[in-house]
Amino acid sequence: MVPFRIIVGSNVVFSINLDSPCPCGSTLPSSDCCWIGSKFHKKSAKLTPKPPRTNHSLTRCYASDLADCSTKISREHFISRSLLQFLNSNNNLLVSGFPWVDSEDKSLPPSALASKILCDRHNSSLSPLDSIAVRIFNAFDERGAAESSQKLLYLFNGHDLERWLLKILCGFAYSGSLKLDFNRDTSIP
Repeated sequence: MVPFRIIVGSNVVFSINLDSPCPCGSTLPSSDCCWIGSKFHKKSAKLTPKPPRTNHSLTRCYASDLADCSTKISREHFISRSLLQFLNSNNNLLVSGFPWVDSEDKSLPPSALASKILCDRHNSSLSPLDSIAVRIFNAFDERGAAESSQKLLYLFNGHDLERWLLKILCGFAYSGSLKLDFNRDTSIP
């Protein structure tokens, strides 16, 4: 990625070449992607399944109320698989807090954090949110960002981040993986 951010004294100055790749992560030049007029605007990801509508509800899919399911259930990760792989880069993913985890911290592979909670169609249509999640964690994990010579600019759409968090919450709730101390309805409206 091309450096966009330069620190001049105590100020951060953005030096943007509109022919360089867009800070949203696409390979398109900024001028052909998210640069609109005099500012950047990252459009939200399209999450609607491709037409035609199926008018089918698969009971085990938490999006079944939309009546646009495929006929096959998929094994969806509560947290994005690509993010879990990123967090497990040293094979030391420690998990705790789940009703099905016996110990305080348990080392588990990313494949253990999945359940049959979405049909193939909805899982596929929500997958753009997973790539956004990995990208934001990469942005936060930029080694020594404040002191690095890279000084990169990352562009995100806030609605996509909120929808990714909601996707995680729905997955945890629907799979029964939320550990609650009280009786509460965790169905997905």
